[in-house]
Amino acid sequence: MVKKKAVARPQKSGKKISRDIIPVDNYGKVVAALVENAESQLTLLEQQGKIVEKFAYSFPGRNGQKIEGLTYWGLLACAEMKKKGGFRPEFGKPEYTPAGDKILLTVSVKNPKTGQMEWGTCAFDPRERFSERIALTNAKRYALDKLISIPQKLAFLAYLKEKNPGSFLEVALPKKPAEVRKALNPSVDEQKDKAIKSVFAKINDLGLNTEATIKYYKQLYGYEHTTEFRVDELRAIWKELRAAEIDKTGAILNELRRKVEVK
Repeated sequence: MVKKKAVARPQKSGKKISRDIIPVDNYGKVVAALVENAESQLTLLEQQGKIVEKFAYSFPGRNGQKIEGLTYWGLLACAEMKKKGGFRPEFGKPEYTPAGDKILLTVSVKNPKTGQMEWGTCAFDPRERFSERIALTNAKRYALDKLISIPQKLAFLAYLKEKNPGSFLEVALPKKPAEVRKALNPSVDEQKDKAIKSVFAKINDLGLNTEATIKYYKQLYGYEHTTEFRVDELRAIWKELRAAEIDKTGAILNELRRKVEVK
């Protein structure tokens, strides 16, 4: 009988090997995308008439420690803290600057007690991830974040942890490479969903009858259901609505209203 040589096999330690699936150079970008997406969902809830009760967000950092920050609604509440020289922020009228295929939305915020002002800017493009309404909220958040002192923000975060821990929005980091790609590159379905919401929001801003307006565009494009629209078609509709909004003569809006009412 030939004896087989014993082969040494590596022993399993029982511990799972941890592999960071988010590349270091993309970590900040992925986290920013996740936080912006979370903020956009809160903005959409507010548009639906719901009260936003998430004042802060939290997500795990690369070193294992939690990274925390205030949402737009949290910054508003923080600004009004009486014990910290509270004030009611005064926002200026948004300004729009064309930047290639995108538009830069800039808004100012003022502390009426001190006269101090800051500005926030956010680029939006209906063909991509951001709607104008979400961009406005983000721009206001950026401006407020610069206006409120760090000690005041830290004090408010500590207060929330103690008194209202349920107000924190837990942002989960991706666990699979596919989730990382999804955060960096939204799917067509997600783009369509956000484009549809942007169109509905713009129709509402213009004071048009939502049902009649959507019916007009469905007949115009030959569709029976809203979900049949392609993303590029929704972008074109948004651009038409946006043109009606910025036209100071009101001619474009009146013509659109006439078409909608006829249909």
